Amino acid sequence: MQRIIVHIGDKKTGTTAIQQALASRAWDCKTVSLDYVVPPEAPYHHALAYAMATGDAKAVSLHMSDLVKRINASRADVVVISSELFRDVDPRYFRAQFETHLPGHMSRLQLLGYMRPHISRFESNYAQIVKLGFFTGTPEGHYNKTLDHPAYRHAELFLRWREVFGDRLTVRPMLRSELQDGDVVRDFFRHALDGAEFTLAPLPNVNASPSVQDIALLRRFHFDLSAVHKACDTPALKTARMRVGERLGDILTGFSVAREPQPLRIDRSLAQKIAETYKEDARRADAAFFDKPLMQDALVAGVASAPETMPSIWAKDHFTPEVIGTVRILAQLTGEMLLRDPEGWNDYFLSVLNRVLRGETDLI
Repeated sequence: MQRIIVHIGDKKTGTTAIQQALASRAWDCKTVSLDYVVPPEAPYHHALAYAMATGDAKAVSLHMSDLVKRINASRADVVVISSELFRDVDPRYFRAQFETHLPGHMSRLQLLGYMRPHISRFESNYAQIVKLGFFTGTPEGHYNKTLDHPAYRHAELFLRWREVFGDRLTVRPMLRSELQDGDVVRDFFRHALDGAEFTLAPLPNVNASPSVQDIALLRRFHFDLSAVHKACDTPALKTARMRVGERLGDILTGFSVAREPQPLRIDRSLAQKIAETYKEDARRADAAFFDKPLMQDALVAGVASAPETMPSIWAKDHFTPEVIGTVRILAQLTGEMLLRDPEGWNDYFLSVLNRVLRGETDLI
């Protein structure tokens, strides 16, 4: 019987690397066949997940119909659906849509998610929202803004899915010591292929976490870019800025503009606040999904390894005035270009991402 694997994230758990391996068909397995049932214009199922999360019934029906056609056309042993945006969907709504469009197929469905320890998840997520232009403040400011936000309440997230899907949900810890060969992509394929032997082709590093120096430049860039749109901002412009930041972040990490790039590490004081805030969530997560205190131990280790002070995330502390001036000029120019056709630029950068994740090298 064909298995349907739904990879639901969470965010910042190697989802882009997994989707890159899937979209570029980087695996080889002699005994189990696998299909990644995505449309050719997308490297993931974000459109379906977003439609479900926002309750856009028309879009859900459209994307589900296309998905069903792809599943029914596949003769593979396993078909995979992947989007970390599913984490924002009501699991009951997801099940209802699945049962409506694929009646009688519930026995084929399996869900797979990854849980990242709270402190490293916070650090990685902060770097990501800065890169995408969603936030240009400090890590402390982000912590204060997200105190009541479910983004870091892992137990709450996955228990909602378990309540609806029971043992069809598998949650894996995003810890090198617990993953197959210390690698989340290999761990994903081990589960998706049900333990069958496989090989993976080497892949370029996409969506790598930006360094402290990269974050400093991205903060400066997005601050000036947003200022260009301040008087006439629209959802389309916000999305276009996100796509620009996504692409710029990948270019920066690829070029390594800093002589000695430093990974972002929050200071010990903030790490202690996070540990205190989420210690109960870590306890619940361990009790529900793991047979040992993985998330709790990670909180303790995260505090112990945190530096007393965090490296500066201000561009002036890493770059010359000439470099900063160039970044500000490019932000002004980019802002004016996005104003002319935000939807067009969004589509363009999304197509670039799709081609990158599919392993294409001709991006122009």
